[in-house]
Amino acid sequence: MLYLLEKNLPDKIRQRIIFAYYKLNGESAINSIENVFKLCQSVKINDSRLPYPLELFDRFKISQPEYITQLVDRLKDDDIYNILRIYQESSYRTIALSNQASILIIILLFLPKTLMDEVEVMKFIVTKFFSDNWEICIFQGYRENLFEFWSSFKAAKTALKHSLTVDVIKAKANQNFNILDKLMEELNKNLVDGVLQLEYVLDNNDSLMNLLKKINVALRWILLHKNSTLFKQKDIYNIMIKDDLILKLILKTSEFEEMYKEILERICNSKKEYFEKDQLQVNEYLLESSEYFAGNRIHSKVDKNENYEKIFKDYASKIKECNIKHSGPAANTIWLCHEGLGQLETAPQVSNNAQLTYFIKEVKAKLKHMIKILSIRKSLLANLSIFSDFSYAWIVIEDYIPQMHKLIKQDKNAVLLLRSVFLKLASILNAPLLRF
Repeated sequence: MLYLLEKNLPDKIRQRIIFAYYKLNGESAINSIENVFKLCQSVKINDSRLPYPLELFDRFKISQPEYITQLVDRLKDDDIYNILRIYQESSYRTIALSNQASILIIILLFLPKTLMDEVEVMKFIVTKFFSDNWEICIFQGYRENLFEFWSSFKAAKTALKHSLTVDVIKAKANQNFNILDKLMEELNKNLVDGVLQLEYVLDNNDSLMNLLKKINVALRWILLHKNSTLFKQKDIYNIMIKDDLILKLILKTSEFEEMYKEILERICNSKKEYFEKDQLQVNEYLLESSEYFAGNRIHSKVDKNENYEKIFKDYASKIKECNIKHSGPAANTIWLCHEGLGQLETAPQVSNNAQLTYFIKEVKAKLKHMIKILSIRKSLLANLSIFSDFSYAWIVIEDYIPQMHKLIKQDKNAVLLLRSVFLKLASILNAPLLRF
């Protein structure tokens, strides 16, 4: 709060606001007016005895600095938001830890000795949190360039130069910019009319979630770094940034996320109905197959077989007992039944009967469908909200406003796509409330 106050409200404006409020409401309006003045006082960067922004935080001394050390240790060593379980790939580690990284760079300002002298500690922090990124979103769209932010701190600057070499920066830039065309192609395939339906989502949920993860990771890196001063150096990056393609990808991704989320919500809300419908049909097919081997069918050409009769009845009983509230055990039971039916399918008495073969084929298809239904949990919606977070782009998206205006003039239907972008941007309202 103090840092953003310093960046966005010049000291004279801060002073005038406080004096105006003080004169309007009187001394009783602010109980600790001296502390407010101290909080908002001007920082004379040129005359400061400490590197900026340490001077900002030095005005309020921490009485027990060991607490700050413990806090930094926890931030640098742990995954406090438990997000690494979602971004399991090692290449996404810095994205997964980006929220606590933004806290860490501010908290470290209360430990100037670490920033100035402890090179090994800073190398560990940079390797873990900033090995492939240096433009950090510190709070809802406000970002800082670490090369500039840590320019006054010897250990921090050394650690950055050690990890973020020219070759690393060039490789990361090319990786993210060159993948855009491929991601757009995959996205367009899924956005063809009639493709993104409930059954398609059930069959391809993992690949769809991975696609969204890849797109949002690439977009985050590009939007945060595309205006970096490092890219103005030809030896760092010499490929033209495709702003039109980036905007199209933002629009299409927002549309896809909205449609995908709506289907996931529909499945979660009607999960019990979908499951019980399949469960009932599977139970009927299995009991009917059992009757074939019981010899109860007059026109049946299947010889009586008490062993097969019992097996089909047992399967029917197990499937009937499956409870959606206990999805783990239910999924295991369903899969064991599916595998067992696959073995029965090859038995001569079954394979030679077209009716039984059809029943088993239908049952196996329904059992697979039940497992897919069980795999859709509300936690997927929470994961999707993490992947699709767009709060970091609250300020940088302003660069695309002229292109959005141009797009609307060319095609009025583009407003529908912009609606999805605004819904995606609404994540900035939820970000401060999220707890993982």
